[in-house]
Amino acid sequence: MKKPSSAIKTSRQDIIEASFSKKLNILVKAKDLLVSETAELAERMIRFAASLTELEEEAKRLDKAYKTKVHTEEFEKHLSVRALGLSPAIRSRWNTIASQAPALLKIHTSLPATRDALYETARAIKQDENVSMWVKKQQLTPLSTVQEINSLRSKGKRTAPAKKAPTKSTASTTNKKWITSNKGVPLGISIKDLPTDKPEQAFHNDLMLLVVKREVDPDTSKSRLVAVGVVNDPSILEG
Repeated sequence: MKKPSSAIKTSRQDIIEASFSKKLNILVKAKDLLVSETAELAERMIRFAASLTELEEEAKRLDKAYKTKVHTEEFEKHLSVRALGLSPAIRSRWNTIASQAPALLKIHTSLPATRDALYETARAIKQDENVSMWVKKQQLTPLSTVQEINSLRSKGKRTAPAKKAPTKSTASTTNKKWITSNKGVPLGISIKDLPTDKPEQAFHNDLMLLVVKREVDPDTSKSRLVAVGVVNDPSILEG
């Protein structure tokens, strides 16, 4: 009697080598453990930031009460660890994380376990960015980089440019909407990192008008340039 076709089919599990399947299971368990430990580390860093800021403030209060500096000096002696970025010069990053600790802890399983990524996320929350939507859309994950988080922040800040009243062209810029320079300045960013969803479509004859915003770094007090968008008007480039 001929066996039905279904009886002679080979299942996927019959084909897969046992040694491969065993290694795959081990790797999956390692992956799950890594994800779990990343979330745990992010939570510990947030709680550490909160404790760090709280104790630093207590040291200052005690020194003010006793008219001394011993508490602050003792604090700096044990906690100004350069490797962790705890030196006074960049302590503000930890303080910013601490200021948004309750909100960060609610989403810690979706956060990268690095100081700067937590700092940028805290800044976004502080500036009323819709960070919970980033998490919901899986735009913010434990693998997100600082650059990717900044890109999400830039998208949230984009607004339509205000219309300006037409002005008369000066003699130096007659019939010219933008001015060329004999000095090329490399930006050091790739096309995929430009602040637009479709960077290739933003070019016109290999040219693009990039909107750059000047910001002051809160840690160094130095000005820096941040790309926040592109001007989608090819007619300007033709001019």
